[in-house]
Amino acid sequence: MKEKLVASAKAKAEAVAQRAKDKTNALKAKAKAKVMQNTTWIDEEKVKEERLAKLEKEKLAKELEEGKTDPNEIILKTAKKMKSEWREKTSTDGIYWYNKVTSVSTYDKPEGFLNKKEIRMLEMKVDQERTRRRVEQSAKRGGGGGGGNSSSDDD
Repeated sequence: MKEKLVASAKAKAEAVAQRAKDKTNALKAKAKAKVMQNTTWIDEEKVKEERLAKLEKEKLAKELEEGKTDPNEIILKTAKKMKSEWREKTSTDGIYWYNKVTSVSTYDKPEGFLNKKEIRMLEMKVDQERTRRRVEQSAKRGGGGGGGNSSSDDD
């Protein structure tokens, strides 16, 4: 009889302990959710950036599919935006980048950042591609631009 009472008491104690543990975990989860609710601005910003990057990639993919946009144009647009926000600086520890909008400094080069020389070279590539497309469109419409020579090569 004594053993049955001890076993029963032990089972009840374990059940109470389990309920207490479950309640503690629930309260921890609730507290964590409350903390996250007050600090979501960090996560929201990251999610927003990721969403914008995803939309930009989807837009680029669609435009490339339709043959509208040169990928270098998108890279150039991003680089110019980055150049307006970030500054490349030099310190005794090496090169670092400073974001004048957020006042953040980093020794890791921001993704998409190009210096002036790289931007200028990319601008030249974009201009060349635009010129090539104009010549190609002109040739398709039957306009000048050397369309006659390319058709004689096909014969």
